[in-house]
Amino acid sequence: MRISLKTMVGATVWAALIGWIALEAMSALVGPASYRALAEREATLAQLEADLVDLSAHRERLTQRADRLNSAHIDAELLDERVRAVLGYVSDGEWVASRAEIEAALSGDGEWPDMTAE
Repeated sequence: MRISLKTMVGATVWAALIGWIALEAMSALVGPASYRALAEREATLAQLEADLVDLSAHRERLTQRADRLNSAHIDAELLDERVRAVLGYVSDGEWVASRAEIEAALSGDGEWPDMTAE
């Protein structure tokens, strides 16, 4: 059984072609440029875009806060209100009621103190 050179070359070409197709198919499924790697990159991109939206919103809030802290934009009444709320300052003639006192008075279990007496 003698195999001709033409048959051997033809078989070799077909084997090389099938091997190349198999290699490309495997590379498309598993390699660094595969569909799996593409899906992972798209998931990472989506996560990074969501992070970017969150960070942009946070940056905008910080920018607004920094603008409010700028001495050229400070409203004296707003500043006074914030200082009182944060530090608990009370001016002369002001009366402060705790939440428990207010709830007791509203529920009917307590009475409002007489604010006119000094």
